Amino acid sequence: MPISKPADGKRNDSRAKPRGGVFLGGPLSAMLLSLCFFEGSGILERTIPWFGLLPLLISLGRHRYSLKWRLLHGFFFGSILCCWPLASAGSWVEAPILSTAEASLPIIGAWMLFCAAGGVLLRKASPLAIVPAMAVTWTAIEYLRVEYIPLASPGMQLGQLLQPNSPEGQIATVIGLSGLGFVICLVNGAFYLALRESRVRTQVFPALAATLGVLGMVELGSIIEAPGKNGGPLPGESLRVGLVQNTGDGGGKHLDLARQLLNSKPRLILFPSDTFPGSGDKPGFKTGLETFAREEGVALGAGVLKDRESGEDSRPSLLYIASGARHGDESTEEILSIETKEGQSILLVTDRVSHSAHQMRRLASEGAQLFLVAGDSAGMQTEMHRLLDRLLAFRALETGVGICRATRKGSSSILNNRGSLQAEAPKGQDWAAVNPAPLLNPRQGHTWFVKGGWVLAPGCLFVLGILALLELYSRRKSPGGQDSTSPS
Repeated sequence: MPISKPADGKRNDSRAKPRGGVFLGGPLSAMLLSLCFFEGSGILERTIPWFGLLPLLISLGRHRYSLKWRLLHGFFFGSILCCWPLASAGSWVEAPILSTAEASLPIIGAWMLFCAAGGVLLRKASPLAIVPAMAVTWTAIEYLRVEYIPLASPGMQLGQLLQPNSPEGQIATVIGLSGLGFVICLVNGAFYLALRESRVRTQVFPALAATLGVLGMVELGSIIEAPGKNGGPLPGESLRVGLVQNTGDGGGKHLDLARQLLNSKPRLILFPSDTFPGSGDKPGFKTGLETFAREEGVALGAGVLKDRESGEDSRPSLLYIASGARHGDESTEEILSIETKEGQSILLVTDRVSHSAHQMRRLASEGAQLFLVAGDSAGMQTEMHRLLDRLLAFRALETGVGICRATRKGSSSILNNRGSLQAEAPKGQDWAAVNPAPLLNPRQGHTWFVKGGWVLAPGCLFVLGILALLELYSRRKSPGGQDSTSPS
């Protein structure tokens, strides 16, 4: 029995008041998907992404002619999705409410926009066109939020429902994190179509296609994952990097922790970006770092926060001091090239650059062999740290380049080019360690994502723009197909 009648364009039938608890679709989907953002990696967390959107899609189908109801579904879906992991883990009070709301509003707004557009798509006559159109719409909105809205949090992307070390997560090396979200939305849409339609042929085809698609992803991911499962060292050189994480204020404790690493002979020590706050015309901390590098014979990399009271851009500048203090570089940009050895391409970047798939892909295509991230996340909740750790693992999978990230109060870590953890600091504790960070072998070549898989997300944005123009044109010709202004 179909769950609802297909949109056939007849407004009298389609506007009939829905019966049943259709208002619960958004909250139910949000609570299901929120389970995947925890650290569990069992069969339940691997299964939920492929059907978790069904309650939301059912509710959108029932309210496809009521814009207000669809916006309410998107609002409650986004709100619960953002707040449920924080409340369940008891980390809601770790940061001010205003900072939490600032990071959550763009995510909630993106889901509201998707729900508003989803109702329009679900009214179309062709059922097979609905599924790819829904996937294109969500991928385009998510790409717009992450890449072009500076205040938006990069977390809570649909592809992050998958674990990067799972077989299906390994597909990110081909289609990227946005591509994983596209496939998840595609599979959920296919299952929804199978439930909605009354014709057996139309039910069987999307259900079979969705099932085969998931099984195909698992099989392909297993093939991609297999070379790294032996646990042996990856081919190519490595750089001994020391990471320093200090939960206190000030830079003195960071230097004390850095001195503890000298017996392990690091070639470079990386500090978080909020270790040494900018102080106008008093560059005393730079003199201290130069003295440390000259006396101990080790290179130093760090981010420097600017004085917030000066009214300048709050983005950190990047500082690099070569071993022995032979020379130093400071950049107000968010990317700084480090030359530890001739022919090597090591880049020191800010958190914001590491969040962007577009920028990381571009840097990888230009020959980057290792990313050093000066992290700035002192006031972030524990659950957001976990999401950012998962995000960086996907960035390593996409680019095929290892990532080292140092944070204060967060979770400093070293990831190899397969997104696997080489070292990880305990959250919220003083910590310092030296570990070899693998450098990308230039002969290894780029990942499929860097070569061309990255075009999927911007391509979806381009297609969505065309669909929006066509919808506006059709509404001008037939104004009777507009949304209702009151809930049905």
